[in-house]
Amino acid sequence: HLSEYAFNYRQDSANKLTLMAMSQANSYVAQCSIADNDHLQQSVEQLLANQCAGLISIHAPSPMRHGFAAQATMQQAELALNSGIWPLFQYNPQYQGVFGSRITLHEVVAQKLSANNVSKDISPVYWALNERRFQAHFNELSSHVSNALILTDWLQLNKADRAKKIPYITMDDEQQTKLEVSMAFATMLVEQEQIWRILQELAGLVTPFTDYVEQSVEQRLQAEHQADLDALRKDYDEKVKQLQDNYEQDTHKKIRNQLLALSGYDAGKL
Repeated sequence: HLSEYAFNYRQDSANKLTLMAMSQANSYVAQCSIADNDHLQQSVEQLLANQCAGLISIHAPSPMRHGFAAQATMQQAELALNSGIWPLFQYNPQYQGVFGSRITLHEVVAQKLSANNVSKDISPVYWALNERRFQAHFNELSSHVSNALILTDWLQLNKADRAKKIPYITMDDEQQTKLEVSMAFATMLVEQEQIWRILQELAGLVTPFTDYVEQSVEQRLQAEHQADLDALRKDYDEKVKQLQDNYEQDTHKKIRNQLLALSGYDAGKL
């Protein structure tokens, strides 16, 4: 029941309330967590300093509802933060500039490029395995399954290919147990990647135009570099030609003077 509730809530529009609130543009919006007190305190101070409406959404995991020991509350909050499950950010309408320049992403969100990084970062799987509400989404992988694919590789597939594979993870235990990841949970990771991407695009860190801009800058730099090379080559050719002309004139003069000297004439008097 907890697992079903969790995923129904995840798909509810209220679960993306902060993203929706930012569309108002003139309201202060922050997504915070009890795992980062400095970020939370800064967000509250910024909200109070704004003469406008505001919203602060705070992640505070519930031991009773989510199914874990009360003493692990801070650990679960930190895992949700560091795995990217609960991305922290601030939107301050008082900041000058365009919309994206008013968004400040927490360093975890700014550094996380995609869900494909679960092998390098703290995986959301570690966060989920500690909560009983997600138990039904992890089962031991059957040895008869032939279309299993490790989760990190599964996340890199397109939607059609993902439907043909069963994602799994390998536990760090003595048996190296392989757990099948439910399609619902794996799909949640894909959706979470989209949220990271949206935040990064809104903040201007990653945009669909990045490649175009980089290519345009590269082409411009190449053109400028080529122009500099052409100018240097032209200057070099002119100097070489001038040296050659001078050398030919000097050589011609020396030979003429020697021939005149051999003939008994004084070249200096001619």
